[in-house]
Amino acid sequence: MAWENIWRDAANFRLNSIDDSVIWTLGKRGTFNVKSIYNALSNSSNGIYYKKIWKEKIPEKIKIFLWLIANDSILPKDNLMKRKWQGDPSCIFCNNVETISHLFFQCPVAKIIWSVIAKCLNVVLVVV
Repeated sequence: MAWENIWRDAANFRLNSIDDSVIWTLGKRGTFNVKSIYNALSNSSNGIYYKKIWKEKIPEKIKIFLWLIANDSILPKDNLMKRKWQGDPSCIFCNNVETISHLFFQCPVAKIIWSVIAKCLNVVLVVV
């Protein structure tokens, strides 16, 4: 059935003689420029992360990692499940479902690790 739908769609598709062109939709003139990316990142719903992550004086590797976390782009087990992974979705430390939030902030082991880091850096952790 699916094959027949694909075949029908392909048979009904009509080409024209107009040349293809690339249009940059983030820019006003349809051409690429860095300012259009900057504006898109800083004006989007992720703009708060852009300002807090990319403007800070921290190593680039950490900025990239934080950006990936903020955009739900790393692959804890819940994200792997969305990609048809067949494994166990539970955290190996506490058996709760492994999400980004759980892995980095809610898991008891993560809380201990953050406490040790805070102690080493003389930082006071605020529990919310």
